[in-house]
Amino acid sequence: MILPAGDAIFWMAQCSALWGRVRRSLRSSTLAWSRFLCCRSSGHQIAPNAGVEYLVSVHISPESQGILPSQTRRGRDALASRRVGYSRREQVQRLWSWTKPVSRGTLENLETVQAWGGRFMRVFITGMTGPVGSALADYLVTLPGIEVHAFKRWRSDTRPIAHLLGRITVHEGDIEDPYSVARAVERAAPDRVYHLAAQSYPSESWDAPVVTMRTNVEGTINLLEAVRRYAPRARVHIAGTSAEYGWVRPEETPIRETHPTRPLSPYGVSKVAAGLSGLQYAANYGLHVVVTRSFNHVGPHQGDRCAIQTFCRQMALIEHDRQEPVIYVGNLEARRDFTHTRDVAHALWLLLDHGVSGEIYNLCSGVATRIGDIVALVQRSGRVATEVRIDPARLRPSDEPLLVGDNTKLRQATGWAPQIDVPMMVEELMAYWRERIALGG
Repeated sequence: MILPAGDAIFWMAQCSALWGRVRRSLRSSTLAWSRFLCCRSSGHQIAPNAGVEYLVSVHISPESQGILPSQTRRGRDALASRRVGYSRREQVQRLWSWTKPVSRGTLENLETVQAWGGRFMRVFITGMTGPVGSALADYLVTLPGIEVHAFKRWRSDTRPIAHLLGRITVHEGDIEDPYSVARAVERAAPDRVYHLAAQSYPSESWDAPVVTMRTNVEGTINLLEAVRRYAPRARVHIAGTSAEYGWVRPEETPIRETHPTRPLSPYGVSKVAAGLSGLQYAANYGLHVVVTRSFNHVGPHQGDRCAIQTFCRQMALIEHDRQEPVIYVGNLEARRDFTHTRDVAHALWLLLDHGVSGEIYNLCSGVATRIGDIVALVQRSGRVATEVRIDPARLRPSDEPLLVGDNTKLRQATGWAPQIDVPMMVEELMAYWRERIALGG
């Protein structure tokens, strides 16, 4: 192959930069040089047999025989960029980046690997930067033989998963874009799929009902179509919400999965449609799909929209003299069902192993806690005295007095039980918000 002088210098510089990055990474890692394998003739990766795996994707262009280094998760983008007419130089400029280490387990994971035909189980998570997605990823990276793939928007805040970026594979795209979803699923070739990406705020759904429908309904269909085409044997979880049940009278609680859906917000309507779409793909295409309806879940990286979060954040602000010693609240008499995101993550993992395809499961603690009692816990955990004041802006036009779920079906299917109660949640979240506020958050 003969290259023009300018291109030859360009490619030599790029290869030299890549090799320099490989050498620097190897010096700082515990991997021996001998554990790197030769690049396979198919050109997809250079990797050790086990342990931390540094992935480099190399493609040999049939047109130019030029080598295009890129991240593994973007390897097939080289072909896509050729189809739309990018030059070799533009392809490298678009795709050039150094891959961070991806967790592949260690040698003690061989038993799990053998169970999956000599490879790692691949888990694909949408919405990983959210509270449940990040908790699920935290849980999965502790398990042997698991390869975690995350699908996230380009603009998503990666701070909740910053500590995982060297241990997972990240695919960027938008759940509303069927092409980017299909491309990510094809590359990940998952065995398990957790669909957590959503517009998940009922209040915002009133201001943006069309966006809510597109994200939650079309996004779910985009994912199901991609799984049907590229990973039809994968087990799929679709995340729903207790907002699908809508207004529930106290005598109708605890709420079972058979309770009629009467959503009161565009968000609730969208999640009903998303869940039914999953069940339809299970019935008509034979996909393994289970749907959960989660009640209130609480954990780090959630923001301060949830009642417990906003109370803890206000207390942390008061302790740092950034708010007057008043905790502003809404309806203190409402009673809600809270589950910690780590308990949710454990339940989701068990559910795809033991849940029945085409079924819906309530994901909840089964215990109702009065909001006023949570405020009292926060006050007792605080380091300064505070008063409680009703803020009219925090009162909703309609607010169910009692929402508590029945988790019997989930317990019987998986043996799961929540381990973290509300006092433990308050203690953890107070520590979380104190740290964030101290850092200027």
